[in-house]
Amino acid sequence: MRMLTSLDVDPSGAAHNVILSNRYLIVIPRRKASTDQPPYQMPNAAGMAGLIWCPSEEIAQAWVQVGPVEALARFGFAKDMDGTQFVQGD
Repeated sequence: MRMLTSLDVDPSGAAHNVILSNRYLIVIPRRKASTDQPPYQMPNAAGMAGLIWCPSEEIAQAWVQVGPVEALARFGFAKDMDGTQFVQGD
């Protein structure tokens, strides 16, 4: 809860993805649960880890146009290149 408020995220509307393996449990906080901006389709946990599945060519093209890094930064909390602070998205 403290992490969300420190990132200026309303905890009541917080979204997240979970990745579970035999060694790790990874919780990926998301900036929002949905979007009205391209590529529209919200990535699941695999998508937030970089493996994007698209149900149509139209959505695939939207991902290509926006760029996967930019799209994932819109949905999650991107860190700057040296990893010291979070980059504010839209």
